[in-house]
Amino acid sequence: MGKLLDLGGEETLGSIQFPVRTAMEARMRRPHVDDYVRLTQDIPELSLSRGEVGVVRSTWFAPSVAYEVEFHKIGHDYQTRALLLEGQVQVEEGSLLGTALT
Repeated sequence: MGKLLDLGGEETLGSIQFPVRTAMEARMRRPHVDDYVRLTQDIPELSLSRGEVGVVRSTWFAPSVAYEVEFHKIGHDYQTRALLLEGQVQVEEGSLLGTALT
């Protein structure tokens, strides 16, 4: 049986070869619409703190790549949208259920 994680390159499962992403590549992939992303820095003007999770609502490509991200604060009945650069967000992979309950 094939490995679950490799350091890159290709993995063979039987006669089928497929590319394997490194852990770094998985963390560094670009966000897509409806992906959950985590802030990598504070945005005090919008009362957003590093580590908060939001949902990508749109992607902008000019003059540079940016993401419109929607944040819902617990206890508030409104959302905050921010236009963020690539370095300000990190894609969240997997379930966020554990994060929401802590």
